[in-house]
Amino acid sequence: MNFSTISKSEQYPALKKILSIMRLATLLSIIFSLQISAAVHSQETRLSLEVKNQTIKEVLFLIENQSGYRFIYESEKINLDKKVSVNVKDQTVEAILKQIFEKEGIKYEITENNFILINPVEKTTKTSPVTQSVTQNKKVVKGKVTDENGDPIIGANIVEKGTTNGTVTDVDGNFIINVADNSLLQISYIGYSMMELRPGRETTLAIKLKEDTQLMDEVVVVGYGTVKRANLGGAVSTADSKAFEARPVQNAAAALQGEVPGLTITRSGGAPGSDMTMKIRDVSSINGGTPLVLIDGAEGNINSINPADIENISVLKDGTAAIYGARASDGVVLITTKSGKRNQKLTVGFDAYYSIKTPALLKKTANLLQHAEMALEITDGSFPVEYTADELDLIRQNSDLVLTDSPQWGRWTGYPKFYKNQDWNDMLIGNSNMQNYNVNISGGGEKYSYMISLGHQREEGLPKFGEDLNKRYFARAKSSIEIFKNLTYDLNMSYESGSRNYSSGITEGQNIWELIYKTRSWAPLRNPEGGFYTFEGFDNPAQVLEDGGIANKTTTNFTINNQLKWNIIDGLNLIGQAVIRKYDSDENITNKSIVNYDWDNNYVREKRTPNSAERKYSKRLSKNFTLYAEYKKNFNKLHDLNIMVGTSNESENYDMFSAKRINFDQQENMSLQLGSSEDQTAYSEGEAWTINSFFSRVNYTFANKYTIEGTIRADGSSRFHPDHRWGYFPGVNAAWRIGEEGFMKKLNAFDDLKVRASYGEMGNQSGIGLYDYIQLISLSKDYYPFGPGNKGQMATNGNIVSTSRTWETIRTTNVGLDFSTLSNRLYGSFDYFWKENKNMLIAKTYPSMLGADAPSTNSGHLSIRGWEISLGWRDQIKDFSYSVRFNISDARNKVVERVGNNLITLGKNDTPTGYPLKSYFGYEFDGIIQNEQELEEYKARFPNGGIPGDLSVGDAKYKDLDNDGKLSVLGNGEDGDGDVTYLGDLNPRYNFGLNLSAAYKNFDFGAFIQGVGRRTMFLEGEASKPMPEAWYQSAEYWYGKTWTAERTDAQYPAITLKSKRNYNYYVSTNTKHNVAYARLKNLQLGYTIPSALTTKIGLQKLRVYFSGEDLFEVHNTPGGWDPEEEGGYVSYPFARNYSFGINVVF
Repeated sequence: MNFSTISKSEQYPALKKILSIMRLATLLSIIFSLQISAAVHSQETRLSLEVKNQTIKEVLFLIENQSGYRFIYESEKINLDKKVSVNVKDQTVEAILKQIFEKEGIKYEITENNFILINPVEKTTKTSPVTQSVTQNKKVVKGKVTDENGDPIIGANIVEKGTTNGTVTDVDGNFIINVADNSLLQISYIGYSMMELRPGRETTLAIKLKEDTQLMDEVVVVGYGTVKRANLGGAVSTADSKAFEARPVQNAAAALQGEVPGLTITRSGGAPGSDMTMKIRDVSSINGGTPLVLIDGAEGNINSINPADIENISVLKDGTAAIYGARASDGVVLITTKSGKRNQKLTVGFDAYYSIKTPALLKKTANLLQHAEMALEITDGSFPVEYTADELDLIRQNSDLVLTDSPQWGRWTGYPKFYKNQDWNDMLIGNSNMQNYNVNISGGGEKYSYMISLGHQREEGLPKFGEDLNKRYFARAKSSIEIFKNLTYDLNMSYESGSRNYSSGITEGQNIWELIYKTRSWAPLRNPEGGFYTFEGFDNPAQVLEDGGIANKTTTNFTINNQLKWNIIDGLNLIGQAVIRKYDSDENITNKSIVNYDWDNNYVREKRTPNSAERKYSKRLSKNFTLYAEYKKNFNKLHDLNIMVGTSNESENYDMFSAKRINFDQQENMSLQLGSSEDQTAYSEGEAWTINSFFSRVNYTFANKYTIEGTIRADGSSRFHPDHRWGYFPGVNAAWRIGEEGFMKKLNAFDDLKVRASYGEMGNQSGIGLYDYIQLISLSKDYYPFGPGNKGQMATNGNIVSTSRTWETIRTTNVGLDFSTLSNRLYGSFDYFWKENKNMLIAKTYPSMLGADAPSTNSGHLSIRGWEISLGWRDQIKDFSYSVRFNISDARNKVVERVGNNLITLGKNDTPTGYPLKSYFGYEFDGIIQNEQELEEYKARFPNGGIPGDLSVGDAKYKDLDNDGKLSVLGNGEDGDGDVTYLGDLNPRYNFGLNLSAAYKNFDFGAFIQGVGRRTMFLEGEASKPMPEAWYQSAEYWYGKTWTAERTDAQYPAITLKSKRNYNYYVSTNTKHNVAYARLKNLQLGYTIPSALTTKIGLQKLRVYFSGEDLFEVHNTPGGWDPEEEGGYVSYPFARNYSFGINVVF
C-alpha cells in the first residue's frame, strides 16, 4: 500500500521532505495562526480550468498549483489515471471536485489546514449473522504515529495484515481502527521503514516510525544536479543533519570522523579553533591537495561553516567527481545547507548547549622520583648524579625541604635543591568550557521561501595561565522567490567570523607541551615571595603563558551566492550562478620579554629578547560564474534521459602584507609605530589565477533498472604555458538494479540489489606554481651595501622556467554493490577501487650550479588500492526502535616509479619507490646484550663496522640482514643490500565507525564509536629515548622499561647519555608502535517533552539532552600520546566534552 500526494512525487523522489513540510506547516498553523474554516476557504478559493483528455492526477496537480490545497490519497485504493475533461470558470474548489468525482466512486474531505483527503466510497452490504459474530469479536485500537522527533506523521497507512481493512492517520497522527483479536497491524509511510506489531491488552498505541535510510537518501546531490539513489552508478556516500545535531563540536569535519566510509579526518591538535584535514580514499599525489569542498555550489571551507546549518553532505569518491575536472583529484565534498520551505508558516528553532571540557590523554614527563631513579640507573658516568639513593626517601615523602646553600648537585651549581615533585601537567592544564547557540527562522509562502540562521560558539582552552579563547560568529540568509512564472531567483548570503586569542608563547596555540618538557620536575611554580620562579635558564611555563605576550587572529569570510533558474519548457532548465567570496585574515602578535627571578626573588636576567610586535594582513577574493542547461525527460514511462551542458569561469586574487618591529622600550602598548625605527621589516606579496571550464553530463535510465552516465570536462588553467593549458577529464558510470529483474523478485530474497561500476579521470595542479612558465625575479629581504649609508635590495633569478609541464591525471576505477533485505531492515554496500597517477609531478635532482631550484617533472607514478564496506540494521518492536550502522574502509598507496634520488634512509622516507608514501624503514632488533660473552660475539658479527666502538652490556643488538659484516642502511647500494626493512607508514589503515541509536517513546539514545585498525608511530625527537638530554625532562613512558643488571628482561636498552644512545634507540622493530584504537566519539541521551504539554505553552517541540564527545578510548599508544598524533612532543592535548543542551521549536 502506498501513501501518495499529487505534488510531483513521481517526478521528485524526496517525497518525505515534502510531506514533512506539509506536516510542519499544519502544526504551526494550529499554534500560530487563526483557525480558518476549510469550508470558508473552499468557498472563497475560485479557479478556472480548461483541460482536455488529462488524467485526474494531472488535474489535481493543476488545482494544487493554483490554490493552497494539497491532496493526500492511498494510491492502491484510488485510480487517478483515468482521463477526464474539465472546463470551468471562476468555480470553487468544492464545485470542481464534485464535478470530477461524482461518477468515480470517490469521496473527499477538506481539512482545516487545506489538506484534501481522498478515499473510495465505502459500499454498504447487508451484514449476515456470521459477519455480525465476527464484528462482535473485533476490538477498537487507537493510536498515534510519530517520527523519531515526536512529530505526528500525517497519512500513515494502518492495515490489518492479510485483509483490506485499513485506515490512515489524521493531521495529528491519530487513528482508530477495528481489528480482530490477535491480529497483526502493519504501519507504513513513504520515507519510513514499515513496522509490524500485534496489539496486546493495550488498545492505545504510541507508534514511532524510523526513517528508511535508503528511501530518505533517494535523491543524492552530485555535480550540478541530483540523481536518484536507486540509479546512482558511482561511489557517493552521504551524511545528513543528524551527524551534526547536538554534537559538542566546533568544526563540522569533526562530526564526520568515522561517519563516512573512505573519508579520513585527521585532527591537527586540541587547541580551540583547530582545523581538521580530510582525505578521500587516501592521497592522490605527493604534491598534497585536499578534497574540493562546495557549499551550495560555491567553494568553501568545511572548517568554517556552522555545523547547525548543514542539511546534508555528499562525498564523491570515484569517477563521479570527474565532472569537476582539475579540482577533483582528491575527491569532492558537496554540502547543502538548510533552507526554508514554500507554504510553510513561520518556524523558529533555538538550540543551545554548555559543555565542560576536561583534558583527555596527556603526555607525562617523569616525575621527580622516577627521574632520580632513572638517573641512578646510568652507571657509565655520562650523567652526573643529582640525587643519591639515600635522598630518594625524601622525594617519596614529597618533602618541602629546600637546600638553598647546596654548592653543587649534579650539573647544577649555586641553585637550590628541591625534594618535592612538581606536577606541571596539573599546574598548567585544567578544565574549561565550550558554549554554542543557534537560532533558525524559516518559512515561506506560495511563491517564496526564506531562512535566517544565526550562531555563536565560544570555546576556552585548557591552560590555566594566560589567554586561550576562540570565538566564532555565523550568519546565513537564504531566500527563494518565483519572480515570474517559471523564473526563480535564489539568494544565499553567509558570513563567518572567528577570533582566536592565545598566549604567543604557544606558537599558533599548539605547542603547550614543549613548555612542559623543557622545565624541571622539581622546579616550583612560584618562589616564597609569590613571584614566578625560574630555575637556572629554564622558562617557567606559567610565566611564559601569562607574561610572554598575546596573539590575536581575526578572520572573516563573506559569501554572496546568487542563482537564477529559468524553466524554459517542461523538463528544460537554464541555471546561472554567480558567487563572490571574500576572505580576510588579520593577525597581531606581540612577544614580550620576560624577567626571571630566583628563589629569593632577586632579578636574574631578562629573557626572550628582543621584544617584538608583528602584524600580518591578507585578503582573498574569489569569483565563480557558472551557466548550465539541464534537460530531464521521461519517455513512455521506460526511458529517463538527463542531459546537462555548461561552462564556468573561476578566478582568485590574493594579497598579503606583514610588518614587524622590535626593541620596544615599554610593553604596555606595543603598537607597531612605537617600536624601533632602526629594526623593522615589511613584506608583501600578491598572486592571481583563473580557470575556464566547459562540462557536460548525459544520463540514461531504461525501465528504472539499467543506467549509464557519461561526463566530460575541459579545464584551462592560468598556471600552465598556453600550449599546455587545457586538460580533458572524462568519466563514465553504470548501474544494474538486479533486484528489479523478474527472476530476482521470484526469489523474494532482496528488497533491492544493485551492481555498479565507474571510471573517471581527474586533474591535479597542486605541484605547479602559479607562474612557473614565466621567468621570475626574487627580491631578497637582505641588502647589499654600496658605500656609507647606501643599500641596494638584492635580486636573483627566482626559478628555472618550465613550459612543458602539464596536469597530473588521476585515473580512478570503482566497482560496487548495494543491497537491502528483510523488509529493508538489513542493508549495506561494498566497493573496491583503484587509482593511478602515472604522470605525477616529482622533483628531479640537478647540479647546484644552476643557481635556482629546478622544476618538478611529470615523471612519477603513484598507485592506490582500497575497499569499503557498510552494513546496517534497523527495526522497531512496538514503542522501541533501534538501528546499528557499521562501516570499515582501507586504502594503501605505493610509489610505483619516480626519478631522482631513490636511496632509502633510516627513519621516515617521503617517497620510497615500491612502498607507501611516508614509510618508515628501520633495523630488525635482535635483543639486548646481556653479558660480556654476548658483547664479544655481537662485535664479531660486524668486523666492517657500523656499530659504536664503546658498546657495552645493556646495549642493543640488530640483525645483519645482508650478511656483509657491517650494520648499514644501504650496504653497497645494490638491490637487496642493506640492513633496514620496511616497518610501516603514517597512513591510518582500516578506518571504521559504529553508530548505535535507539528510541523508546520520548527517549532517544545514540552512541558513535570511531577508530583505526592499524597505524605506525615512532616516538620522535626528545621523546624518542629516555633522558634525551641532561637539560630536558624524560617522558614517563620509559620509566621501568630500560635494562639494568636487575631488570634483564627489559624491552629497551640501558639508559646512557653517551652518543651511542642514538644507536640504542634507532628506528627499529623494537621502537615501533601500532597505535590502533577505538574511541567513543559521541554518546547522547535525550528526552522530548510530550507534545500534550508543550502545546499548552505554545511550543511545537522541546527536547533536552546530554551529549558527550571523545569520552574514552581503547588503545596501546605509548605514554599518554594520543593515537591520532604523531610521535613528537609538540602538541596541544585533546579534550573530552560533557554537554547539556536544549532544542526548542516555536
